[in-house]
Amino acid sequence: MYVSDSKSKREYKELINPKILFSSIEEVKEFLNIECTKEDLLCFLELCEKEECYEYCTLIVNKINLKFRT
Repeated sequence: MYVSDSKSKREYKELINPKILFSSIEEVKEFLNIECTKEDLLCFLELCEKEECYEYCTLIVNKINLKFRT
């Protein structure tokens, strides 16, 4: 997705902001049950870290560790 103007960029960032996207930790847990790749989870982790959603980060790291053990 290409976002050109600053208003659109701001709207896009708001749209993918985990603080806005999820209203509870339970919603995050449900979201993490969706089939995904390790890369998907790492991107989500990075986004949550930027937004300081550390409780979400813990869940994501646990999911990565359980699903993608080497």
